[in-house]
Amino acid sequence: TYIDSVGSYWKVRLFRGTDGSLLEEFDYQGNIASQRSCRIGLPKGTYYAEVLRGGSYSDIDYNLRVNYVAATHWETEVNNSFGTADTISPNVSVTGSLMASDDNDYYKFTTGSDGYISLTLNHSFIDSGSDYWRVRLYRGSDSTLIEEFFYQGNIASQKSCRVGLPKGTYYLQVSDDNRHSTVDYNLRVNYVVDKSYETEINDSIGSADTITKYSTSRGTLMTSDDQDYYTFSLAAKCYVNFRLTHGYVDNSRSMFSLTVSDRNNSPVFEYSLTGQQTGTNKGIVLPAGKYYIKISSDRAHSTTPYGLVVE
Repeated sequence: TYIDSVGSYWKVRLFRGTDGSLLEEFDYQGNIASQRSCRIGLPKGTYYAEVLRGGSYSDIDYNLRVNYVAATHWETEVNNSFGTADTISPNVSVTGSLMASDDNDYYKFTTGSDGYISLTLNHSFIDSGSDYWRVRLYRGSDSTLIEEFFYQGNIASQKSCRVGLPKGTYYLQVSDDNRHSTVDYNLRVNYVVDKSYETEINDSIGSADTITKYSTSRGTLMTSDDQDYYTFSLAAKCYVNFRLTHGYVDNSRSMFSLTVSDRNNSPVFEYSLTGQQTGTNKGIVLPAGKYYIKISSDRAHSTTPYGLVVE
């Protein structure tokens, strides 16, 4: 029955049956005669719902219904930590919702070979350009943050840049950012086996990927401050050619920078490409020894993948 007040008259709490832990609570206003909560992903089992008064009180009858739909690719609350993360498969979508502004949904996935991933997030259109979802990618071995991506309300389907990863286990954390919405999101880890791709985190000489001469190595500069390092060795003094390529970007500013350094990380050779220069060959005579190559952004940044060949 309609109540001419915006006050909260009913509060419904959802508890897990196994241990009585609180999963979520919802408030229902007097002036909205029919209200439906956001969706909640749950594993099969027993649950309890507690109905109690909100900030205001009324003795009128209420009608409560649990709307249940069987689904195999939904998050299962509580999954708000690394230890309770839902296991998902690459290239298979999972659906979830952020029930409150402090809700976090964690997922765990494993790749069987070196390659690269990207993250696609779909949701219903929201008439706002603000960031509603933030997805963080963590390394499973030590929970190190690899990268984070942001998804806007007015772009209903967004795909991140590529992230090169060695085979292993990883975690994703979905949370809100500047704004919050209980709209369902659909998340997919797009995974491609590619042993020629960089393996993050390779942002220092200590974590440099070993490059194979005469073979193309590929990578992505995920952000403007991302740096990808590679290493190679020469048994004798010789001329070395460095070929850097990338997809066309309609920007005349310098975007991709290549720097070659010696074993002490002192630069010995460098050049850069604009967005409109899709590739070039440049080289130098180098003595025997160990060397490092750094690929970084210059005056502008692009997530367009690049290719690198040492010959």
